[in-house]
Amino acid sequence: MFSLAQIFIPNLSFIDPKLSNTKIRTVFISNEYPECFEKIGENYVIREYDTLEDITIKDLSNPK
Repeated sequence: MFSLAQIFIPNLSFIDPKLSNTKIRTVFISNEYPECFEKIGENYVIREYDTLEDITIKDLSNPK
């Protein structure tokens, strides 16, 4: 699986109270595209992080 999207919650203009303790949400997707409304786990996973302590920041720039 590879990371499709990563959202830094504190930077959002509106934060639902249910996400007030969440720092990052990441969506991982497999090479096989998931079906609409497919259960989580087979072809995609959503991970939620409430702290940045164990997060590794990587430079993923694409050189020209």
